[in-house]
Amino acid sequence: MHLKGMPICKGIGLANVLKVETLALDTTMRKITDPGQEIALFRAAVDKTIRQLEAVIDICRQRFTVETTRIFEAHQLIAGDPEAKKAIETVIKEEKVNAAHAVKVVIDRYINTFQDMEDLYFRERAADVRSVSRRLIKNILGVPVIDYTAIRTPVIIVAEDLAPYEIAQVDPAYVKGIATEQGGKTSHSAIIARLMEIPAVFGINGLMRTAKPDQDVIIDGLAGDIIFDADPELKHDYEDKRARFEQEKTALLSVKGEATVSKDGGRFALHANIASPYDLGHVHEHDAEGIGLFRTEFLFLNRTTLPSEDEQYEAYKAVLESMDGKPVVIRTIDIGGDKDIPHLNIALEQNPFLGNRAIRRYGDDPILFKTQLRALLRASVHGNLSIMFPMVATRDEFVQARQWLDTVRQELVDEGVTVSKNIPVGLMIEVPSSALAAASLAKEADFFSIGTNDLIQYTMAADRTSQKLSYLYQPLHPSVLKLIKMVADAANKQGIPVAVCGEAASDEWAGPVMLAFGVRSLSMIPTSILAMRKRLAEMDLSLIKTQQNRLLEADSEKEVKTLLETFYR
Repeated sequence: MHLKGMPICKGIGLANVLKVETLALDTTMRKITDPGQEIALFRAAVDKTIRQLEAVIDICRQRFTVETTRIFEAHQLIAGDPEAKKAIETVIKEEKVNAAHAVKVVIDRYINTFQDMEDLYFRERAADVRSVSRRLIKNILGVPVIDYTAIRTPVIIVAEDLAPYEIAQVDPAYVKGIATEQGGKTSHSAIIARLMEIPAVFGINGLMRTAKPDQDVIIDGLAGDIIFDADPELKHDYEDKRARFEQEKTALLSVKGEATVSKDGGRFALHANIASPYDLGHVHEHDAEGIGLFRTEFLFLNRTTLPSEDEQYEAYKAVLESMDGKPVVIRTIDIGGDKDIPHLNIALEQNPFLGNRAIRRYGDDPILFKTQLRALLRASVHGNLSIMFPMVATRDEFVQARQWLDTVRQELVDEGVTVSKNIPVGLMIEVPSSALAAASLAKEADFFSIGTNDLIQYTMAADRTSQKLSYLYQPLHPSVLKLIKMVADAANKQGIPVAVCGEAASDEWAGPVMLAFGVRSLSMIPTSILAMRKRLAEMDLSLIKTQQNRLLEADSEKEVKTLLETFYR
């Protein structure tokens, strides 16, 4: 039996199934006569949950960096969140219902907020809230929690889903792989699996229905394959594949600490995309030369009030100090349309992808924008900060945002606050109009960063979250390449840096092509950095440069790929 899912962490594992069944938790509404007693039960369960998570944190402090451990500290905060506790106790008291039901009612509101968002990273934050709430409900109901530290035989864990704190407890010497029906590439569970280098495949339809306890299974975290009861010949093939993978992984270590240089001598920079300070452990582990995109929306989610200026300042300061002088590009908040932050009262729109989002909202929420700018400018003295505005469609939008920044800077200086004198200010090129107007924008901006995810989506008129339209996600389509070349040419003519920060940056062909076109740095998920550095060291990009017109004049992405394969035979 062969099943398919999303490859989450590379590697090959062969072992027997350890099937973890998801118990149905009874959260049926029941009327109660003593709310005080039920609130006491709830508070005791919260305290127990926090103690259990503290034990996990102790394990994590030994295994992970401080930044990664903060993922689990955040889980503790979710468990003890005063706003959530107040809301749950209010439901118990006013509606006179049992604690388990009250937790479900309130937590479902948080989860729905995340799941309605377009951004995959933030949709998957719902998993964190859900996993903590399940543990809390188990403690209310007296349901035992599985002890993953007790696993002492080689297994591949098969489950509907696994929480980050569950994965963090396992010993990779015994857990040879993790396969789940749920989960996604940017979930914290995925992050922890990658940090522990445990082969993992998530999102496998029919997994729990198919898998049997103690069944032979092979997990292929490279291709996203799960194979049950393989014959001896196939097992032997996968054992060979595992050996080759381990050899290749060891080879990547040879470029750690090295400069990023192509075979023909081109010098480039490979940066990391992050969504929160929790990702910094991964950034350092994979030798990023800077942070090319720090999305700041995480600070505004899963809360009932806006983060204060001081809260934001501390987050930005932590990232800048951790990078120790390496460049850090922080993107101002990209909210609106589908990103529903309840306390901002954002109106629903028929087409949120093309709606009132990102830079277009700043005039509607001047206090929100000004507060973030103040925090960023205050943090600027703690590292090598660049500020980037998202979704710029016109020159006037960028000029206006930069004027707001200058005004806030002067206000801080007048207050006696020290602000760095050299803060590059740039924009994301993710709208075709800004790519076509790159020559004009280059006269106003200090740098460009091409956001290929949205640029491809808008160029191909295809929702990038639609599975049916996934075939139109074509980073090497000649139309997309022409826009990227236009932006790179405009930036280089004006003498400003140009980077790429979308998924295409880590593509084995798209990344090198964009560098050959004049892009100077690529920003990607941290785990892709060493592989790209090694690939560039083996590639003579002059072959692409001398043949770039053939690529731009091709009729399709397929033809572009065929040409590239011909160049490097």
